Amino acid sequence: MKFEVLGPVAIRTGTGRVAMGGQLRSTLLGVLLARANRPVPVSTLADAMWNDAVDDRTPQKLHLHVHKLRRALDDPDRVSFSAGGYQLRVLPGELDAERFESLADEATALVTADPRRAAELLRDALGLWRTEPYQGLDVPVLAGEARRLNDRRLVAAETLYEAELGCGRHAAIVGELTALVEAHPLRERLHGLLMTALHRCERQADALAVYRKARAVIVDELGVEPGPGLRGIEQRILAGQPLGPLLTAPAQLPHVTGEFTGRAADLSTLDSVAASSPIVAITGTAGVGKTTLAVHWAHRNRDKFPDGQLYVDLRGHGPEKPLPARDVLASLLRTLGVHGAGVPADQDERAARLRTLVDGKRILLVLDNAASADQVRPLLPGSPSCLVLVTSRDTVAGLVARDGAHRVDLDRLTPGEAFDLIRAVAGSRVDAEREATAALAERCARLPLAIRIAAELISTRRGSDVADLVAEQNTLDLLDAGGDPRTAVRAVFSWSYRHLPPDAARLFRLSGVSPDVSLHALAALAGQGVRETQRSLDVLVRANLVEPLPARRFHVHDLLRAYSVELAEPTRSEAVARLLDWYLHMAATAMDLISPHEARPQIPVPVAEAVRLADRHDAVRWLDAERANLVAAAGPDQPAYTARLSPILWRYLENGGYNDEALTLHGLALAEADQRGDRAAAGAALTRLGVAHLRLWHNDIAIDHLTRALRAHESFDDRSALAAVLNNLGLAYALTSRFREAADHYEQALVLRPDRHTAAILTNLGDMYRRLGDHRRAAVLLDEALATANGQIEAFALCHLAALRVDTGHYDEAIALLHKTLIVVKDSGNQLAEGEARYFLGAAFGRLGDHERAFGHYREAWESAVTMGNRQLQAQVSNALAELHHAQGSAAEAVQHHKAACAIATAIGDRYEEARAYAGLGEAERATVIFAELGLPSR
Repeated sequence: MKFEVLGPVAIRTGTGRVAMGGQLRSTLLGVLLARANRPVPVSTLADAMWNDAVDDRTPQKLHLHVHKLRRALDDPDRVSFSAGGYQLRVLPGELDAERFESLADEATALVTADPRRAAELLRDALGLWRTEPYQGLDVPVLAGEARRLNDRRLVAAETLYEAELGCGRHAAIVGELTALVEAHPLRERLHGLLMTALHRCERQADALAVYRKARAVIVDELGVEPGPGLRGIEQRILAGQPLGPLLTAPAQLPHVTGEFTGRAADLSTLDSVAASSPIVAITGTAGVGKTTLAVHWAHRNRDKFPDGQLYVDLRGHGPEKPLPARDVLASLLRTLGVHGAGVPADQDERAARLRTLVDGKRILLVLDNAASADQVRPLLPGSPSCLVLVTSRDTVAGLVARDGAHRVDLDRLTPGEAFDLIRAVAGSRVDAEREATAALAERCARLPLAIRIAAELISTRRGSDVADLVAEQNTLDLLDAGGDPRTAVRAVFSWSYRHLPPDAARLFRLSGVSPDVSLHALAALAGQGVRETQRSLDVLVRANLVEPLPARRFHVHDLLRAYSVELAEPTRSEAVARLLDWYLHMAATAMDLISPHEARPQIPVPVAEAVRLADRHDAVRWLDAERANLVAAAGPDQPAYTARLSPILWRYLENGGYNDEALTLHGLALAEADQRGDRAAAGAALTRLGVAHLRLWHNDIAIDHLTRALRAHESFDDRSALAAVLNNLGLAYALTSRFREAADHYEQALVLRPDRHTAAILTNLGDMYRRLGDHRRAAVLLDEALATANGQIEAFALCHLAALRVDTGHYDEAIALLHKTLIVVKDSGNQLAEGEARYFLGAAFGRLGDHERAFGHYREAWESAVTMGNRQLQAQVSNALAELHHAQGSAAEAVQHHKAACAIATAIGDRYEEARAYAGLGEAERATVIFAELGLPSR
């Protein structure tokens, strides 16, 4: 059964659309779907259906319409009634709005790493829309939800066109973007996307005309200048600079769940202080509702931050350690478009990069659950246009004294607010028991977290009065807080926990393993099927003990996680072992799809149900979602898991530029191997560590690790491992322009003739002989590599062979080979090879005198280099652009690009590109002097 709200409200079954039978029943269904899986009070439904015509017969009329709605459903029990009202049970994937948001969230996470797949997902998501959401239902209670969905639709469209640009489809989307800009003339993001598409079509004049028109509309309608993002695009076009990848404004605020009541005074205070202070801290005791207030206020004010809303749970108070600021900075930088080695290794450099990226932008950064001011301080943007909203149990006095933060101390709910919250959850039945309800609120210390859980239990106990339940608490002596709010919260947890069915109770006891966990992982943990686990989770969600997230994931409040650990499930260690076996199996399955030709440790098939991964894109998405949990589970307490995960996950971490995670995981694997005295495993871990340091341009450290790995493997007759180490040492020497030493190491590796590495070694060695000028030897090696290469290695072999054709003046052959490279890249996902192919296409067209095409390909190579953090390619492109400008007589611009190349090359130790930059600078500066002597502009 499917439910539709992205247009007229409808129900569809396998046989077609179900007739709703009139406006009133459509309204009933619409309101229930807008609050799916939550009780909707009778008064809310009555107001929506009859407005001012409510009378004594309204409950009976509502019951009749509910009865008829039940008959239209596949299961009448989908609509249930409790003291809180009527509730419609909707399963994951049944509601088109939920599917739309899930697809959009998934695509947003992929838009930079895999733009093709992101575009496919967004086309599917937007294809679910028929017309306006809840069309034909002019009901105030639905208006806010309709506006929210429409806003998400526009953001999804913007993300789609960003992904299409990432796929190189700029010409194909100009028409669609033009129509969308005309329909939404105040969306600066759309104007920027259209300008970029036109610029990449070599239509600079049209792109600038779009800016002038956008500015006129924005100034006329809003009385302000366009934002820094749009102005920056115009300035780069005017300067003839390449346009970097455009990023969709991040929208990371968590979904607001449940009813929000009270806090009017606190919201007003936040409005006031946020207008005058760039840092606001909401402080208060555990469970007082800091996160709920912060997220609710953020959603109300999101339009004030058009450049994005960022959210991070700093995990300052939970069973695990708080997130280090260094890791948080890496995550924020990736969200803002910095990938691979583009994420600096040093924390201070990361903080500086963040400040640069957000400077002048209107961004909201919610730092939730902070442990201290020290954890927050490195994350501060530094720009007054940004607002940082911090929540913490700590008073963060240092943030107030040193950084000018304004603190809002959040107190417990007032008695009236506490009563309103209980009524919103438990329903109007509490009106008749105000005294008992007030007593319940006090027993919950008037903390929203405790109140929600207690009130939900009240709503499920239809045969009991509130007074009976309060008396039961007294009998159990569960809520004797003794004035300590945390004791009160744990007491309410205990009360709710005792009423759980056995399966749900056991799952709750196991749920504290992670703050963010998937349905399938929980099923593995519990040792049962996914369907059984989902039923238990439904119980926990209804009890407010677990919070559902998109994509069938679940979040557990840190206090609840701590409580679940206190309950000490006797078989917890067995459950964790099941989960880790499942993680290893799923990771290996994913890597088999990503790198099918690489050897990996054999992993037994776990009992738990696996996630179905159809292709490489599914595999990458699964690893992206589980990366944090996979790495967090490694450590001294799980030596066997750590030892097996490192060789499974290393290629994914390398390809994605997750260098922090790589250093952590492989460092743990090395320590575990040393502990066991396993020199072979230690050598393998040292190799993986060396590769990770290479990606960070720590060339000396990488060479040291790889040399140690070589010594470790020399005592074994493992030709494949030795060849891998020698090949990576060759890469390290090549990166520092020590081409002869690189070739020597590749030659040593080739002598070992390892089947799995031969094609890669031949490719690397062929490229070294090209760099050394031995073109004949290079051609032989690259042809031999192509005979056996596949996937990512084939892309590199084709690209290096094309580079050889460029060097020897066979430009048409080079272009044909490079176009073939891009086809292979599309299938293999080798973004590094794609960037190099674009670079050599620029070189080929430049040598042919087609400077416009050369500039276009160099710009695309630059964008790829920035996205992947490939600083060597950045230096190469900068030098190439300088040489192209020089050839056109633009000596001043040539100087600018050569200086940029020199700075990058010097920083990474690339002596060849450094020398190329100095040589080019000499020529360009000499040309500038000659132009000046002749009285000519050097442009």
